[in-house]
Amino acid sequence: MQFMKSLHFITVIAEEKSIRKASERLAITPSALNRRLLAIEDELNCPLFERMASGVRLNTAGELFLHHIKRQQIDLERVRSQIADLEGMRRGHVNLVSSHYAVADVLAEEMAHYRHAYPRVTFSIETCEREIAEYQMSELNADLAMTVGPVLSSAFKVLASIAIAPVALMASDHPLAQKASIRLYECGEYPVIMPQKHDHIASLIRLAETTTGVSLNVVGSYDNHAFRDQYLQHDNAIGFHLPLSETASLKTGLITKPFDHSDIPSTMVCLLQLANRVLSVAAAKFAEQLVARFERQFPGVN
Repeated sequence: MQFMKSLHFITVIAEEKSIRKASERLAITPSALNRRLLAIEDELNCPLFERMASGVRLNTAGELFLHHIKRQQIDLERVRSQIADLEGMRRGHVNLVSSHYAVADVLAEEMAHYRHAYPRVTFSIETCEREIAEYQMSELNADLAMTVGPVLSSAFKVLASIAIAPVALMASDHPLAQKASIRLYECGEYPVIMPQKHDHIASLIRLAETTTGVSLNVVGSYDNHAFRDQYLQHDNAIGFHLPLSETASLKTGLITKPFDHSDIPSTMVCLLQLANRVLSVAAAKFAEQLVARFERQFPGVN
């Protein structure tokens, strides 16, 4: 696979935007890496990068060639998985992009279960919001995505979707902890910490404020759920959570409370792949496992 190795060098140069930095990452000398690049450019009979004082940048031909490389890598991964199937075992790599809400409560569990059965499969995961997840899928940087919010493009195939409502998160000794469900206006009496504004759940909460006329006392925002959980143990505050798992990975001493349905609407959580893309065996089998998980946990899943 020497040819694929050379193509990998092109990918790293494009990511680092510097032959020197790419050579450090690849553990080869800059001159050796530059020779590899020049050999590929000579074979293609055109340059792939613009050389600048600050480094290098893909030109139009380079962008096209990088997309070709990603296609080649995907095809190779699929063939490897198919060969592994013939040998009666699973191996390969699965690239995932996901909302923060699904990482700890769903994907960590399911990745561990999958690897118990197929220990030669590896995973990588990036946490991001829906727009970035869709971009990564379009650029062939991810096999599967777990997103929160509506899917607006036909470029993506929805493998499973569930409607789920945000819940309030608080310490177990919070004054509202004994209630079966709470109203949004009751939260206005306490400090509130919100997800950062690009988070879809934050958008739902702000919409609920507008429709109900409630004004929340927001004392902070976060983009890290571990910080959220720690903070709620030290202040009489309320946070927000999306209960995707029956065994949610919440810090000890925290509980969730549902909102009245008239206050905050449900949103969609979707498992996606790029439409018309054939997944590797490992990615396809993991997708099947996730769909089965949601069908068990949420009857009537789409």
